[in-house]
Amino acid sequence: MFRNFVIALFLVSLVGCGKYVTREGMTKLNNRFENAKSQLEQKAQAGQITWVQAETRIRDMDKEVKVKLDASGASHTWRYDSGDDEYYAYCIALAEKLDKNEITFAQFDAAKKRAFNQVEARRQGLENQQELIESSQRIEQSLKQKENTQQPLNNSLTNQCLYNPATQAYQVCYHVTAGGQCAHFGSPCN
Repeated sequence: MFRNFVIALFLVSLVGCGKYVTREGMTKLNNRFENAKSQLEQKAQAGQITWVQAETRIRDMDKEVKVKLDASGASHTWRYDSGDDEYYAYCIALAEKLDKNEITFAQFDAAKKRAFNQVEARRQGLENQQELIESSQRIEQSLKQKENTQQPLNNSLTNQCLYNPATQAYQVCYHVTAGGQCAHFGSPCN
């Protein structure tokens, strides 16, 4: 039942032309996922299914939506990764304790929220780190391009081949200090 529901959610959410899931489509898909999740939690609370069954089905729905979206080739923002695997494994373990009455529902709910927040904080930290790496690579690339296109200054030693002791080679001098030393070497001399 839920498998067919997920497939229907997927097909309904592919809004617009081409294979791009619009923001509106993702919002609808997310709302339907949350509603299905809520229904499973209500069934577990009513004793119609166990909490382990509810948490397992929620995990499977989440994973299946991601798999179906990826298989469609559509561009989307649905995410399911190792952090989700970790979170759901923890939730299922907690659900088992709840089913055995080893913890209360309040403890179960609080522990799930805490685990979710920890996974999200770690994910955000990794995304921030990746952005910093990419930004520093762009800056480095920009500086290299600027160095390659930089015009030499206009003075007597500029644009002359001078010996660079750091590279042990003759290079074009782009900037000469007041003391007559080359402060910025460029490309090798021809």
